[in-house]
Amino acid sequence: MALQTPPPEIPIVSFLTPNKADQGLLEFWNTEVASYVPLDIGAPHPNTRDYPGFRLGKQAPLQGDQKWILRTWVTDETSPDWFNYALKYSAEDNAYPIFIRTYRERRDAYTPRTKGTPLGTLYKLVLDDDKKGSGYPFGVLPKLVFDDPDTEPTDVALGHAVVSPDGTIQECVIDFGGTGYAADVRFRVEVVGDSNPAEGTAYVQKQTAILTQEQAQLYPEDSPFFAQYLQVARIYEVLPGPFLMSTKLDVDGVTVTVSTRRNLCADINTGEALGGGTWAKVTKEHTDDDFICNEIVTTRAIPGNPMDSTKIDDDGKVITITRTMVDKTTITSEEVITGGGNWVMTHKEDIDDTDLISWKVVQSRPVPGNPVVSTKNDDDGVTITFTKTLKDTSTITTSETVAGGFWTKKYKEAVTDLVAKEVTEVRAIPGNAIVWEVFDKNGDKHTMTRTLKEASAITEQQTLVSTTWTSVTSKPVTELVSWELKDSMQVPGVQVPFSHTDQTYGIVVTGFKQVVPATASGGIAGGFYRDIRPLDDLRSILVASQIDEATLPDDKVWYSGKVHSFPPVLQMNLTGTCPGPLSGDPLIDWAEATCNCSSSFSADLIANIKPYVGEVKTRITEQFYIGPPPDDVVVYQFFPESHNFGFAWASACGDSDGNCVTKSGAPHFYIPPCLHDEVTFCIGSAATWTFPATTPAALPSSTYIMLSPHVEERAFGLFRRVLTEVFVP
Repeated sequence: MALQTPPPEIPIVSFLTPNKADQGLLEFWNTEVASYVPLDIGAPHPNTRDYPGFRLGKQAPLQGDQKWILRTWVTDETSPDWFNYALKYSAEDNAYPIFIRTYRERRDAYTPRTKGTPLGTLYKLVLDDDKKGSGYPFGVLPKLVFDDPDTEPTDVALGHAVVSPDGTIQECVIDFGGTGYAADVRFRVEVVGDSNPAEGTAYVQKQTAILTQEQAQLYPEDSPFFAQYLQVARIYEVLPGPFLMSTKLDVDGVTVTVSTRRNLCADINTGEALGGGTWAKVTKEHTDDDFICNEIVTTRAIPGNPMDSTKIDDDGKVITITRTMVDKTTITSEEVITGGGNWVMTHKEDIDDTDLISWKVVQSRPVPGNPVVSTKNDDDGVTITFTKTLKDTSTITTSETVAGGFWTKKYKEAVTDLVAKEVTEVRAIPGNAIVWEVFDKNGDKHTMTRTLKEASAITEQQTLVSTTWTSVTSKPVTELVSWELKDSMQVPGVQVPFSHTDQTYGIVVTGFKQVVPATASGGIAGGFYRDIRPLDDLRSILVASQIDEATLPDDKVWYSGKVHSFPPVLQMNLTGTCPGPLSGDPLIDWAEATCNCSSSFSADLIANIKPYVGEVKTRITEQFYIGPPPDDVVVYQFFPESHNFGFAWASACGDSDGNCVTKSGAPHFYIPPCLHDEVTFCIGSAATWTFPATTPAALPSSTYIMLSPHVEERAFGLFRRVLTEVFVP
């Protein structure tokens, strides 16, 4: 069997990228030998001393010889930024490059980079044309020495130079681009022996070129990188980008310039400004990236071109409309009527999405306008003719007249503060009668007639002719015109039956209500109790009722108590003699004394009167009657009497003015109102007073006496009587 080339199981080094540190291995294996064992993808190379970091990327049979297996070993990519990019330019402007970089990154360690950040890595080395060095030994790879930048990098870059056969530096290669670089730096090639150093500039990707997009994709399935690596594309874009300008004509013919560029959303200051005759507005529009927007700057000249248009108003006059886009603060909304008879109005109309500019709209039309005539039928079917004319409001005088059978009104309908429509209404008067019928709550039919008339021609009145009652009233429409309202019905009206049951006593009342002439009389007639209640000057409401006697309650008696006052009684033993020999009798106690010619007399009334005021037992009787109750109650009455009596006396002795002695007196006695039997008072045999017995002479003890009855008239001719008797102690 022919030997494979290269020999089996002998690693052959391959280079995966332009960076010589990115190496791979190729090995052929015979699956029929005992030492062959399949390996897992990602397994480290068995010879870790000579091939550290190498992992199995792919193992596949050779085409045409299935017993041979090709193993491909791979290593991680290192510092690819100096060769892994493609370029394009925003709007083909070289000042705005877009870097499209492709990386091979371990699937298990892949982490997306932060959007909006710069690369910060040296990616290009350029030797100065006049400093390519000399005297470098051919085949040596001298190191690069980078200057310290103003901002210290996180990791310093590494590189080497390639020497030409003539001892000059052919090119420089970045072994590690470093991290954290913010600006380009100078570098030199390390001196070797007596060489003259070469110098150049190391370029960092622009700090304004920030990461805007990143996408991680699979390698093709037959790639040795498929199982362990992702192909990561990162796009770095210089932002803000260049403006792309376009123009268009606005509605008023002014050129609008629209400038658009890509920018960080956070760096776009939206707003608008107006100055120097130019309006500018900055807006932003989101893109597929949530942090990158389209910055749109719109500009145009202000004020714009006037735009004239016309239209026909309702009255046929031409309205001229001029619209101009202007600074909003220069617009004053106003209206004027010019000396030439033109009504001119100026106002602003807002424009969407701006606070600085508006449409200045000027409308002009002649006044007065043409009369506009219209008609309509009024409620009563009479035609109203309307004539409307647009006028200066100060020239319109409101008025109202009734003449020649026509009612004319002239008034204004406000349009603005300066202009109104003069409206003239004309219609015939009196109008057509409007007749309809209604039924009131009693069921009586009313014929209603409404006629529009001159107010002075209406006489308000009520009449009752035969059996027809008519009421004429007016309802003002204006100072000169009113509605004449006629209401007619037949009197007497319909009888409306009713039935009522007293919720307390269960008494049933039946009857009817009826509108009757005001001259109708009440009382009892035909077994009905007739109650007449005034309705107006000519009509009354008759309530005719009958009480079902079977539902009248029986007399009801119950006992209770109350505080009552009885007449006082003069206490006496009824001896009838003077003086009474028994103790306690009323009497006049008197005394007289004489000495020679001197005499003296005194008297006093002694009497005991017994009153009673307090709680007493009562017997109460409740009774119901149809109509007034009979006069059959005897009220127990008391007639107490009072007595005033007395006499006068005198004595004298002596025979001259010098020795004359006189004395006199007039005793007075009073007995207050009370009951008593016949009683006699005396003073010896000189004076006697006898008073007959009162009615009654004493209280009727231990009996009931009747008090005054309480009678109340209830509805429907029903009377309720309450009799109260008190028990005399």
